[in-house]
Amino acid sequence: MPQPIVQYNKELPFIEERNPWEVPVSYLKKKSGNEYELVQGRRPSKMLLINKLRSQIDKWRNDGYPGATATSKELLAFWFDQSHPPVFGNEPFYFYFCQREAIETIIFLYEIKKYTDVIPLIKEYHEKYTGTLFSPNVDFSEDLEGKRKIKRYFPELQQEGEQELPEKDLLRYAIKMATGSGKTFVMAFVVVWSYFNRLKEKDRRFANNFLLVAPNVIVYERLAKDFTDGKVFLKFPFIPDAWKSTWKLNIKLRGDESPLAAENNFILNNIHQLYESRTKEFNPNNIIEAILGRKPQSDPGKSPQTLLERIKELDNLLVMNDEAHHVHDDELKWNESLLSIHKNIPGGLKMWIDFSATPKTPENTYYPWIICDYPLAQAVEDRIVKVPLIVHTVNKKDPEHITRDNIVQKYGDWISAALARWKEHSEAYKGVGKKPVLFIMAEKNLYADKMAEAIKKRGQTYGISKNEIMTIHTDNTGEVRKSDLESLREEVRDVDNPKNKIKVIVSVLMLREGWDVQNVTIVLGLRAFDSAILPEQAIGRGLRLMRDISPDRTQTLEVIGNDNFEKIVKQLEMEGVGINTTKIPPPLPVTIAPEKRRLQYDIAIPATDFSYSRAYKNLSGIDSKKFPSLYSSEKLDEKRKVLLKMEMMQLGIEVHQAEIDAEYIELGRDLTAYIANQVMKKAGLTDCFQFVYPICEEYILNRCFEVKIDDIEREKLRKIVRELPIQEAITDLLAKEISKATVEKKKVKVKGEIIKLSKTPKFTWRRGHIRCKKTVFNFVATYNPFEAEFANFLDNADDIEAFAALTNIFRIDYLSNTGAIRYYFPDFVAVQKVDKKRVYWILETKGREYPDLDNKNKAISRWCNAVTKQTGNEWKYLLVKQSIFNVGKEATTTLNKLAEKITNQTGGIW
Repeated sequence: MPQPIVQYNKELPFIEERNPWEVPVSYLKKKSGNEYELVQGRRPSKMLLINKLRSQIDKWRNDGYPGATATSKELLAFWFDQSHPPVFGNEPFYFYFCQREAIETIIFLYEIKKYTDVIPLIKEYHEKYTGTLFSPNVDFSEDLEGKRKIKRYFPELQQEGEQELPEKDLLRYAIKMATGSGKTFVMAFVVVWSYFNRLKEKDRRFANNFLLVAPNVIVYERLAKDFTDGKVFLKFPFIPDAWKSTWKLNIKLRGDESPLAAENNFILNNIHQLYESRTKEFNPNNIIEAILGRKPQSDPGKSPQTLLERIKELDNLLVMNDEAHHVHDDELKWNESLLSIHKNIPGGLKMWIDFSATPKTPENTYYPWIICDYPLAQAVEDRIVKVPLIVHTVNKKDPEHITRDNIVQKYGDWISAALARWKEHSEAYKGVGKKPVLFIMAEKNLYADKMAEAIKKRGQTYGISKNEIMTIHTDNTGEVRKSDLESLREEVRDVDNPKNKIKVIVSVLMLREGWDVQNVTIVLGLRAFDSAILPEQAIGRGLRLMRDISPDRTQTLEVIGNDNFEKIVKQLEMEGVGINTTKIPPPLPVTIAPEKRRLQYDIAIPATDFSYSRAYKNLSGIDSKKFPSLYSSEKLDEKRKVLLKMEMMQLGIEVHQAEIDAEYIELGRDLTAYIANQVMKKAGLTDCFQFVYPICEEYILNRCFEVKIDDIEREKLRKIVRELPIQEAITDLLAKEISKATVEKKKVKVKGEIIKLSKTPKFTWRRGHIRCKKTVFNFVATYNPFEAEFANFLDNADDIEAFAALTNIFRIDYLSNTGAIRYYFPDFVAVQKVDKKRVYWILETKGREYPDLDNKNKAISRWCNAVTKQTGNEWKYLLVKQSIFNVGKEATTTLNKLAEKITNQTGGIW
């Protein structure tokens, strides 16, 4: 049984006898509570093509690769069917199964299926998703400009939408592999396979020129470590010994501007070098330059052409993109540059392969041309990356109103937690001769400086000296300042060296791709992440295993952060290394509007004045000394600890708890200000902080703990008031008391222009919608399947003349449980024909109980009674709970029968 280097209360879930070079035959899945189970079979993929492709590749492998070239069969046998000498340590070397499956799939599709376009691939292997409200099929379209699109269902979003497809006859594939699983090896497989097939099979379908593109200099440098002088091909068993004499690959790196060979070129560069050109617009400085043209360059060995121009002169090319989720970044001109190559090379690109942990479009949808899926969850089970653990700071909410002056106090518990965990990691990793690194992500450079200063002051407590903390500043785009780049690059590249002194890195930098520091074992994320961000930028760089540690020792990556950060990294569950942005694209919208031919189903709703108003003048007369106390004075003497809970990220299983001391305590006035703002929010008060704050401070000092306290800055008081349950209790009590003192209630009065549904302006709707007959609108807008089912019930009910979904067309006010004045938007309005008269109904559907439901029920019933008396038309209210609706619903054919059923089961009580 593998043992974690850092000890936890519970065993980390793992799969016995799992080897990463063997076909996975089971996976872990969370059950209810804190339990998990071992499920037989492969982990299902949500990618469009993967499940069917996997089955096909498994059969092809088991049958001995029928139809593959002799060269390909020999390579596959050499790579995967024989043992290789040790490369790391003393154990035999094996390629991972995820690497094997990726190259097998590429070979199968290229040699056996012989696709030249992605549409036939998608047609043959796409998943048909059943059991949804959307079509299980895929549809293809092409506009007048030749741009092709696919319309399909996205299971990861549970939505339907469109995606652009590659140009016709551009063979493009994507490999989705978790960070740390060895994408570079798959790239090397592709080069060796294509090179030797062209050489030995004399088949010009195969490329012998290769372009590997990186999104930035940092990723480029990581790749250059492997490919400089063809190191990766020689260090690892990629080329059979008997073939090495014919291996003549010309490696071209960044800065090498010599001419390309006619064939056998391997070009590695970052995308900026590919599209930036010296043939920019020429502006002569004088008449001589105007006549003679641009001056010749001084270096005769330097090609007069740009890299892009030299590449376009090759007669064949296979392109690979690393971190390919950047391909569609407009500012990188990546897609544009590669398409220009495709259009200029005879016959176009042989193949375009995207490599990424998250190969997704800017609209946050996975590429439909993904042919291999290796998610983080499986990488963890295969033990080829660290086990990621989310560390919760229990009962702590994100602080508000952060400034450079209070950043350390506001985030003190998070910083203390990270340092305490680092200290434990440091002790544990001494046993294996490694130095763990703590990486802290701040919101701004100023915040990073303040946190670094605070850690330097208290660092000795944890075994961290001032010169062991590194701060990385970035410019306003989030990139490392150019002035710091070279020195930082050298220092960060050396962090994993045991002799390197750096233990803590503090920065705004989001651990961009390429910053692969294997020794990072703790990530503290204190960024707001309001903008879109790739989660793998947040933690992906810490996932890679430290070298030279026995495989029977489990390495972990602990991720600590504020609520926003946790929400993002939780999206890593069952994913490669995350979901590309927290923004979820909306479903396809529809326009909802009244229709002229449906005017017979129009309904008029009386407009009324609001029932509640706020008397802010009463704030000055509130005496908080009359409010009840919440705690005894003994509460002030309790010892306070910060509780940490840790759970496995991909399973949600808790494995450890720990307590730490609170070192950084917020100021009393900041804590009181936070409570005052929360009181205003709960009570629905605006622009009255100057009145609410004194009430809060007076209550805390004089009544909350049954004793008088002379100063809001007393440390004993601050330690208690900073606790979330204490804050919530004070907030709830004060919100109710202040609301009670300031709210004024009026009678419901019909007032203003009547609300005719036929006068509703058209609006865009991005949720569920169905077509019905008895409504004035072209669609019935719904929020959930139960509302759609109920709309169909009304449409077919014998006693209903007309109905409509109200969305936000009609509202009344009510008083919430917290004392706030809020608005209630009922679900439906309906007109029922009873004998010769009409009864008007406000109808509310509920699948489950929600806060304030009773308050809403009372408010709408009060409205119905008042409007009935004032208009002479009968208005009624009915709450339709799904559990009651479903009982005998086949026999419930009228609203009258439904109302009787609900009354019989509830006794007329909501």
